[in-house]
Amino acid sequence: MPVLPLRALEPEAEMTVAALEPALDRMLAAIADEPAANHLSLRGFSKLPGLPKMNGLYRMRLGAFAGYPLYRGVASACGMEVVPCAKKFPEIVPTVAERWSDFDFFFIHVKQPDQAGEDGDLAAKVAVLEEVDRALPELLALEPDVLAVTGDHSTPAPMKSHSWHPIPLLLWSERCFVDAGQEFTEEACTTGHIGTIPSRALVGLMLANGRRLAKYGA
Repeated sequence: MPVLPLRALEPEAEMTVAALEPALDRMLAAIADEPAANHLSLRGFSKLPGLPKMNGLYRMRLGAFAGYPLYRGVASACGMEVVPCAKKFPEIVPTVAERWSDFDFFFIHVKQPDQAGEDGDLAAKVAVLEEVDRALPELLALEPDVLAVTGDHSTPAPMKSHSWHPIPLLLWSERCFVDAGQEFTEEACTTGHIGTIPSRALVGLMLANGRRLAKYGA
């Protein structure tokens, strides 16, 4: 079936169509010789939100180490410097080590657990988490002041999709309260000291543990 042309369903969308048509023409020309692709899937078009930049807000140099375009784009929009790197965690850590003195905050993204979850492949998800675990000592050898291990959403393998479930969070620093947790699992995290918090609270906890907050009050 031929692909339908772009069409505005509402008058407000006419400008979007006008902007996308020439861009789509260029993209289709670029893939004209591809044997296995004859069109592109368009979704998620929007505009940059009015976000305050993290580098100005927190007065830090922020580096983003992400192998996939979406996360590089989000990091850039937040005021991070996007550093070219590999896609797998063990291959990203050496790049982090090379730039260790250039930043105060490191955003390191690992995509493979989410991919395995969406595929419903629990064994693959376990394997990639174990791969991250084996490479973690190399990152810890750089002696970060604060370390947070978490995710942006849950992707349970049985559901093969993103879900509403709370996300495990591990937060470490020399100043952290130590609870009785001995495992990093969803079930174990339900009894952790931090409890269930909104994700926006995490940066504040990291800044506090890194002694980067000004004293408030007397």
